Amino acid sequence: MGKTPRFDKYTRLLARFYETSLLLGQLGKAHGPRYQLLYASSDPGDTRRRFLQNLAFICDFKKGGISTTAVAVENTDECYKFWVASNGVSHKIVPFLREVLQRLGRVVQLSTDEHDAMEAELGQRCIQFAQDRLKKEARLFFAFVDKALSGLEASRAHDDDGQSTPFSLSRRLSCCKTLTLTRSIHVYKDSELASWIREFRDWPKDDDFQVCSLAYQATRHAMMHKLNLRVKENTSQQTFDLTTLRHRLGRLAAHVSAVKHLVSDATRLQPPMLDVFEVHQVPLREATQPPVADGLTTLPSILKRMGVDDAGRLELESCLMTLNHSLDIEAKMQATLNDAKFKTQIHAEVQLLDHFHLEMLRFVDNDRFVACSKPACWCCFLYFGHHPAKPVKPETNGNLHEKWGFMVARGADDAAWHEQRGILIKMIHEMRDVALSKMRTIAGPRWDFPDSFSGITPSEPASHLDDDDDCSEEDDDESNVTSVGVLSTLSSTSLEDFDSTPVASSPDSETGEEFDLNTGLDSKQGTRLFELQGRELK
Repeated sequence: MGKTPRFDKYTRLLARFYETSLLLGQLGKAHGPRYQLLYASSDPGDTRRRFLQNLAFICDFKKGGISTTAVAVENTDECYKFWVASNGVSHKIVPFLREVLQRLGRVVQLSTDEHDAMEAELGQRCIQFAQDRLKKEARLFFAFVDKALSGLEASRAHDDDGQSTPFSLSRRLSCCKTLTLTRSIHVYKDSELASWIREFRDWPKDDDFQVCSLAYQATRHAMMHKLNLRVKENTSQQTFDLTTLRHRLGRLAAHVSAVKHLVSDATRLQPPMLDVFEVHQVPLREATQPPVADGLTTLPSILKRMGVDDAGRLELESCLMTLNHSLDIEAKMQATLNDAKFKTQIHAEVQLLDHFHLEMLRFVDNDRFVACSKPACWCCFLYFGHHPAKPVKPETNGNLHEKWGFMVARGADDAAWHEQRGILIKMIHEMRDVALSKMRTIAGPRWDFPDSFSGITPSEPASHLDDDDDCSEEDDDESNVTSVGVLSTLSSTSLEDFDSTPVASSPDSETGEEFDLNTGLDSKQGTRLFELQGRELK
């Protein structure tokens, strides 16, 4: 391929965005911070936000990201309009959401004693709607029940085999007494934990509603605290299995807590959005596709376009060539760009934000909040952060999705191009900074973070409502350790517990003081954002 200059401004910017995204994709999945929102029970704005978040969650009926749903409310003179967007085309969501809102609109007429019956009735309906998703979530959960038990039992057998020697030496060496006592306590705790987890095997696997209800009860069991402590001990395979089990448990429990929150919040909505409302679907817009690879799609050329000075570029180019030798980065990037099957997709929250912005719709109470059934990916988070509408920053899992797309502008002469160009340039700058930082660092294996939050905090086993944000049919909600020889993916925010949630969405939950939390106050309604400080896995 010859090095033909890229004369078209629109194509040139697209190429620079996607070459940076694909380069980062070769360096790992987790590149941004992981944020989760905390809702204050006394704040009407927070009540409304949590209500919308839970609505989006129950509409997400299929695992894999294709049914990821975003919800926002328009305030018109005639009524409140609930707008929904989805990653894929679905005709099920609008009628289902309309039915749910009609049911919730009747909650204010019920006595407190009748709320339990409403929760059970609505819970059954929501679980029936998400049946496809729940069957996969339950299957994954029970698989990790067996894995976690195998690990705990193997650990116990190993410790039992090694106990006789320290006991015999304890008469001579006091330090061995401490060793033996510590090991005995550890064995006892693992035995207790294994007994509790073993009970999960008896859950009725053919009854989704019962499984979710039992999972919800389990997240509030006293043993949850011990599990929370156990998963923070180390990064062994045993800990990984327990952490994943904890995550899967939280995902199942979220289907119950979502309905409980909806019924509770429906009685406190201000303004009363359920009195007169409509439900509308945002038209699915065409996503821009990356240009094919050309003679400039080479690692040295990409590095040069990142604006590194000559002295620094030589060092980075050496690092990048070393990475390329092990990972074959350049060839993989070129193959992806030339693959006709590689199609980008506009994520639901981006669709909804752009719809409100382009149509100049009014958010309720001027609160530019877009709820989504899953945490935003890193690109969505950056897009929101640089958008001229200045929306509330969404929750994010910090993960990069290479197939992330945005609305097509009809070239550089399109009226929408000026704003879109400004957003993309700022996103590219941030992404390049991260890419350069990653290139300078060569490290061993790290945990990849799942696309969802478990919904369980160490301080209180509450549940939140986020899940994987991938747009593929595969299950990207699972975490793993990635290793490519001595080179590996890096996370800019490494957690001791890859699945930890810094805060819970329930209004009465605590904030997880066991983590180092950096708190910031969002400008609207006092919603707080928490960012876990970057701490490497030990």
